[in-house]
Amino acid sequence: MKEKALTELYFSWLYDKVKQDRTYVKLCKELHKIRFRWTVHNDDNRASDGVGLRDIFIDENNLDERHLSVQYLLKGEATVFEVMVALALRMNDLMYELNDRENHAGRWFREMLMNLKLAEHTDNSEPGTRFEEMTEQKIWQICDILMDRTYDYDGSGSLFPMKRKPPKDMRKVEIWYQLMLYLTENYGH
Repeated sequence: MKEKALTELYFSWLYDKVKQDRTYVKLCKELHKIRFRWTVHNDDNRASDGVGLRDIFIDENNLDERHLSVQYLLKGEATVFEVMVALALRMNDLMYELNDRENHAGRWFREMLMNLKLAEHTDNSEPGTRFEEMTEQKIWQICDILMDRTYDYDGSGSLFPMKRKPPKDMRKVEIWYQLMLYLTENYGH
């Protein structure tokens, strides 16, 4: 299998993990172009979760890791899309009991898109808001804010904003603990 075909198959596999009633293929392809970077200790674990999806994909599709196209897929840093898919799957596992024991990873993924103010960028957006170069620039700017931690103290502009004042500056809290605080605030008992 050629590298491009395998890369497209992998993207489709990732997208299927978080697919929903709205179509976000163009947005997700753009997110998949952006390399995830971190500045807060332990956020490298989120990158590892994203890269780890590649191993699951290879196992599920019985691919030979020695093949050049598979080796190409395995190298490189995690993308923002991979990290968000991995987070959505983790959220689904954490919230499994509250979700009628069904797969709601797509719901969690969309919630992160809404938190980043990207959910309106569907493939079939209203006229005047169609996916175009300006949209791509906006996506990259939002991802830069996310990864550079230049969002607000309460996490507004991040994957997991808080409604109330958080116990710490969310810009200095690793993503995993932001997620825990977010789930507790929004879905805790």
